[in-house]
Amino acid sequence: MIYKNIQIDTNVVMNCYISGQKEPLRPAMIVLPGGGYTNICADREGDPVALAFLSRGFNTFVLNYTVAPIDDPYKPLADLSQAIAYIRTHSEELGINKERVFAVGFSAGAHLAAMLAGKWNDKTLAEKTKLPYGINRPTGVVLCYGVISCDLQNEERVFRALLGEHSEDKEWRDKFSAEKAVNEDSVPAFLVHTMTDETVPVKNSLIFAEMMAKYNLLCELHIYPRGPHGMALANSDTNLGREDLTDSAYARWVDDACVFMSRI
Repeated sequence: MIYKNIQIDTNVVMNCYISGQKEPLRPAMIVLPGGGYTNICADREGDPVALAFLSRGFNTFVLNYTVAPIDDPYKPLADLSQAIAYIRTHSEELGINKERVFAVGFSAGAHLAAMLAGKWNDKTLAEKTKLPYGINRPTGVVLCYGVISCDLQNEERVFRALLGEHSEDKEWRDKFSAEKAVNEDSVPAFLVHTMTDETVPVKNSLIFAEMMAKYNLLCELHIYPRGPHGMALANSDTNLGREDLTDSAYARWVDDACVFMSRI
């Protein structure tokens, strides 16, 4: 395994876990930890997740995207777009199949992945990144207990951190509600949540899946009966020794997501 850091932009770095074997080409998985757009929770939702997908045949990249203070709400989207573009541009040296670049996000990181799933071809984003059309399109996204909608009873700090002075502006809140970004060009999505998540209610995943169904888009949704927010891998790699963060059934989401992505 090769480990290295790649500078995407000022203060934006990817931690890369790359197989030493160049053939066959591997799919890429960009990992987007949560943290409410105020920090990056890489200790539980970053590097352990990258290693889990590395062991399942991916080359993996933990993206330390922009968090508060955020002067432009499009900046995290631009960070993720630049990361996907970098991986595709350098696919040969990274041993990547550039047609298969995925993203997995947790909580606020899932919001970021969900937003790009629908806004990869957004005109404003294109103007800000100056990237070639489509190079930032993820092949598919995995959304774990994602913050999706500004209209639901989520932790308001997430949208305050992302939107800043625009956080009370309905137009901006609608623009950054991920379910409202779903359209006929959205990419396939795999979603995971628990019924007892009190921090980010399960309705977030339900409303996103409902919008995917509205547009007849490929989507798979797993809802587990119990578990708090932040289940991560739900095993000894991420459970902090806590029983409530451990669930062998929930932990199967990684393998289930891999099956889903193999069918895209």
